[in-house]
Amino acid sequence: MSGEEKKPPKPLELEGSGALIISPQNGEVTTADEQINELQEQISEVKDQANEDKFLFFLIAVIVFDVFAFKYLGSIGMALIVTFFEAILLAVLSKRFGVEEPQVWLSALMRACLDRIGKK
Repeated sequence: MSGEEKKPPKPLELEGSGALIISPQNGEVTTADEQINELQEQISEVKDQANEDKFLFFLIAVIVFDVFAFKYLGSIGMALIVTFFEAILLAVLSKRFGVEEPQVWLSALMRACLDRIGKK
């Protein structure tokens, strides 16, 4: 025995990702490393799915609100104003929840509305 203790590799955590990376000592990737990586990817997918479900809940709540509220609004102009503010709200929520597709659609919708308003 040489008297030196083998120290386990130091785990590195990436900022904001929550991913834990253990660098192999000899540059070898073991099956445990592959399994850890696969499990981290699965966890990431589950979190993404949960965020998408939350966004869909808010989207459905907005639609239900619109169905009941639009008949009490006085004019089409008021309905358009409410719709514009809802689009802003949904764009912010989609960005916060990390759902990309609604961000693209809502940004395009808002851009079109602003272009229309600017032409008048």
